Amino acid sequence: MYVSDSKVDMCLAQIEPRYVRKVASELGVDVKILSVRRRWESEVGSDRFVRVEMVSRWLRDHADVGDIDEPAAYIGGTLSMRWGPFAANDELILFGGATGRTVVALAGSRKHLVGGTSGRPDAPEFSAPGPFAAALAAANQDDDEHLDGQYLHLKGNSRLLGDVHRAVNDLGGPLQTLEFLAKEAIFEPSPLQPRAGGRRMRVRLGSPIYVAQVG
Repeated sequence: MYVSDSKVDMCLAQIEPRYVRKVASELGVDVKILSVRRRWESEVGSDRFVRVEMVSRWLRDHADVGDIDEPAAYIGGTLSMRWGPFAANDELILFGGATGRTVVALAGSRKHLVGGTSGRPDAPEFSAPGPFAAALAAANQDDDEHLDGQYLHLKGNSRLLGDVHRAVNDLGGPLQTLEFLAKEAIFEPSPLQPRAGGRRMRVRLGSPIYVAQVG
């Protein structure tokens, strides 16, 4: 559904050729390792899904990849999520869901959707916390009349966490079982008060490398 080719390419440039040969053999891909390191990427060809699989295996073998509810540099897992363009800016795509403890938001750019309408090439990389926070702030600027006074006084990172939590809660559309791998940006307790009898949730904001529908 979603592939960030820029993140995939960044990771590919860090992979040792020996590892590439190993995984390419397992995948049945004919990869010729060139004498100049980091030029092997062009030999993989245009099959972006082979490239994603190569990066996914490398990160899981060599990086700190954790599950949805635990701190880690990267998060990978399967979760029931809703997704779609952010109402205030359709160049921003948001995938959102929750476990019993963690609200998960994956923010990316429409131009990385697979097989859909391409976004503007010059659109911001909304997977970066800065542009994403700015989009949320702009959308919520005139939408605070129903919030309590405690929320209105939130500033900085706490306000961002609250905005992310609200954005996930506001996502429409059907629930889909999605598999993803993402770079973690923020993982902190939500400032929103839990519902009666509920527990205080944590908010996890990630930058997706890929998102795929399961089943």
